[in-house]
Amino acid sequence: MTIFVTMAKKPTQTEINEALQKICKHALFVNSPQNTRLLSYLVEQAIKGNKIKEHVIGLDVFPDSYSLEKNDGSVRVYMYKLRKKLEKYYALESKHTTLVFEIKKGQYNLSFSDIKNYDASKKASKKSIEIPLKQLYFWAIILFLLASFAFFYTHLFPKNNYCWNAFFSGKEKNLCLVADHFVTMNKDQNNFSISNEINNQNEFIVYANKHNEAHFEIADFTLFTKMAPFTIQTLTAWFYDNRSDFLLKTDSDFKYEESREKNILYVGQFKTMKESKSIFLKNSKKFKINKDGFSYIESGGIKNYTTTFNQSNKTEYALVSFEKTSNNKEALFFVSNHDIGVLATVRNFTDRNWLENFYKNLPTKTSHFNALFEVHGIQRTDMNCKLVQLEILD
Repeated sequence: MTIFVTMAKKPTQTEINEALQKICKHALFVNSPQNTRLLSYLVEQAIKGNKIKEHVIGLDVFPDSYSLEKNDGSVRVYMYKLRKKLEKYYALESKHTTLVFEIKKGQYNLSFSDIKNYDASKKASKKSIEIPLKQLYFWAIILFLLASFAFFYTHLFPKNNYCWNAFFSGKEKNLCLVADHFVTMNKDQNNFSISNEINNQNEFIVYANKHNEAHFEIADFTLFTKMAPFTIQTLTAWFYDNRSDFLLKTDSDFKYEESREKNILYVGQFKTMKESKSIFLKNSKKFKINKDGFSYIESGGIKNYTTTFNQSNKTEYALVSFEKTSNNKEALFFVSNHDIGVLATVRNFTDRNWLENFYKNLPTKTSHFNALFEVHGIQRTDMNCKLVQLEILD
């Protein structure tokens, strides 16, 4: 366990708890539940040695009010107020305090310090630095010119996000679809089951008519594989870093009309596709879905890419499809028949360095494409992903 400290001797758990309780009972904090909750959380994370970010604090401490939408600065406001309250508290109670909880300006992580070091740093920060007036004007002009250059550079030469440009433009709405499995229930035995033959209500009716003796009905829930939480976590962080966001929906709840209003992002298996199947590979002349993989049409015939297993490894194929949909919207699909293909391709396409290398295979930085990847691995942290076929759609 790592504790971030700026003192000769690390404080004990008892000393930390006593100091925290004393602060929370003080008049400055006793009627401020938001500050006490935030302070308790930061102390807990400091004890565990976790380095936390702004959006993590928002989701963990203020889940009811915090949003991942861009320009939500509520956490920064809470941190500013907490820092000021702590400074006021230690100014009043320095004679009765040995352990200090310190949050340095511009940081989100709390550190432990002793009162002597804390007081010394505060006195040092108050010392004024005398700067000649002419020199101050000079540096002010330099800073202004640098800021102006940075502003015009970023607007004249915006960062290229390749296949993510439309998703990060800030002008469009994005919808992320997660593949889910249709679940049926045997009313007599109260057993639940999943069948590849049933992915929607129409297929359920056909299936139930074939097996009417089983008395099937539709369950009131669907199922996800482990791919879902890991890819959504990766995509959420990727969109947040690029000041964008997305709506989240299960594929079973998706309606085709939504593709005319929003950019579509799909993650999951093709064997459970429902309405999204009408968009996926719509413009392809080379690729088709086969039983457990994909088929690629080439001059010499059709080449099949299907999943293979052995005791220590799995090889499967994932197809990343980037194409235009209705009303000039974009669709980006990460599709395979098992988890590792989706996990590996999402991981790569959210890595800017990897994206730059991948686009060297494409004629332009805005090209639409279908790209087939061979993926090896078992664990989600140990995967190898190689491009094997590429179709340019533009």
